[in-house]
Amino acid sequence: MIGSTGGTGPAALIVTADDLGLCAEVDAGILDLVRAGMVTAVAVLVNEPHRPDLSPFLAAGTSLGLHVNLSLGRPVAPAGEVPSLAGPDGCFAGGPTDTTSEVPLGRHGGRRETPVSRTARGSAGLARGWAMEEVRRELAAQVEAFRRLAGRDPAHLTSHKHLAEADPLLFEVFLDAAAGLRCPVRTRGDAARRRCCERGIATPDRFLGDVCRGGYWTEERLARELGRPAAGVTELMCHPGRAMAARPGIWYAEEREVERQGLLAAAATVTAGRWRGWSLVGFESLHPAGREGE
Repeated sequence: MIGSTGGTGPAALIVTADDLGLCAEVDAGILDLVRAGMVTAVAVLVNEPHRPDLSPFLAAGTSLGLHVNLSLGRPVAPAGEVPSLAGPDGCFAGGPTDTTSEVPLGRHGGRRETPVSRTARGSAGLARGWAMEEVRRELAAQVEAFRRLAGRDPAHLTSHKHLAEADPLLFEVFLDAAAGLRCPVRTRGDAARRRCCERGIATPDRFLGDVCRGGYWTEERLARELGRPAAGVTELMCHPGRAMAARPGIWYAEEREVERQGLLAAAATVTAGRWRGWSLVGFESLHPAGREGE
């Protein structure tokens, strides 16, 4: 069995908005979609200077999770405790090189973003560059920061720029954290889902989402890719924002408004938690995957 349901059962859709906590415009765009009934889960950044207000999301019963971040801004742990992760300026440094992105990454208000690959690939270079015990320390610090913000444990774990799946050693650290929290994780590929199954960690059966110039989730793309409900649990990742202007180092800005508008248009047909034959759910609906041999 791969994932939590093996692709069986009713068609369920988790709509996850990434990057809550990046800036006020992103927070506002995500909240619009939670209130419209279209976004069911939110991935929260906890290391940015902007502190998100989680109270409206908690009141709405949104599935709130930690967006593990090892590439943007500064570590939550003291820099002296994670020296392999931080550069001389105190911001995240190292990691794999982005060889696929058409858009250069840079600085955002003095906060350097380390370029990372958009494809999940095993890279011994990442393991050589980062001390895995320091990654564990930083991940634990981010979990504690989330608890201070939300007053509870994260309901799920995702990773900024999908970094968790970029290296096998890093993925094991990520899964160790999920196992300790007894929470589901995001996976993009079958190999990662199989590993979750082996470890008894819940994950959706399939994944949809990306970024592109002009905005990824338009109303037309939503209708095209989700026109036929699929059995099991599908996660749709999105990046909405409300009127976010371009800024240095963050190229996906105006595109967030495009996604917000596309998802708001889709939300007009949400009825009683259902949309076009999909049941809209949170990560809490997932059950731990069975271990091999069970």
